[in-house]
Amino acid sequence: GILAVSLLSVLVSLFRTVLAYINFRITRTVAGFSITKGLINSSQKLVPFEKVQYVSWKTNWLRRKISMYLFEFHTIGGNEVKNNLKIKVPVTSELVLQKLATTYIPKIPEQFACNLKVHPSYLYRNTLIFGILPSLILAIPLFLLADGKALLLMALPPYAYLYFWLYRRKFLFSWTSNLVHIKTGVFGNRTVILKWENIQSVKISQSLYQQQKFLADLIIHTAGGTITALYIPLEAARELQNFALYKIES
Repeated sequence: GILAVSLLSVLVSLFRTVLAYINFRITRTVAGFSITKGLINSSQKLVPFEKVQYVSWKTNWLRRKISMYLFEFHTIGGNEVKNNLKIKVPVTSELVLQKLATTYIPKIPEQFACNLKVHPSYLYRNTLIFGILPSLILAIPLFLLADGKALLLMALPPYAYLYFWLYRRKFLFSWTSNLVHIKTGVFGNRTVILKWENIQSVKISQSLYQQQKFLADLIIHTAGGTITALYIPLEAARELQNFALYKIES
């Protein structure tokens, strides 16, 4: 049964991918990118350069070994656009990936002097809330109703710990005077590149726990979507907020 379900999921994924990207072509023009695709019904999109708010690409460990990425242009109104209408480009070469990224901003440094990581309390607090506490709360009723199957709850805390540990390990918020560079992901990898001048507003959010630890969530709003940096030092969040406001006004 597991083998049949796995095979069926692969076939469905293959069928959907073929329908989504068959005859795919992206062409750079003076105004922006022209994207065409389709087998029976051909569609064409134009992506003006000035409409792009930020760009991102994602992959996972296996896809990265064979240089497979999914590149996305986040344009104005990105939050309201349905997933199947978003501007995503399949990439099978790191050279093509860099060419697409440099159309948004020409020079992307390989290393950054300014970096921020997620605070360790993010890992411990979320493991407690989403792993340990649910196991303790559900243990007794599930043991009475499902008997020995309640022991499966013991897998929840290790899974929660692994999930948030991977997120904290991969997250890196970097910036220069021109751009913001974010690496994130759990079982995959996602990279986001954003120009400071494309930021519309920056919000600092704190829970009671974060106030005690002098931590905050930095929420960056753009016309193409929202980007969040969780559990970073409060002082760094305020400096980034002030710098973003300075770049917006100037």
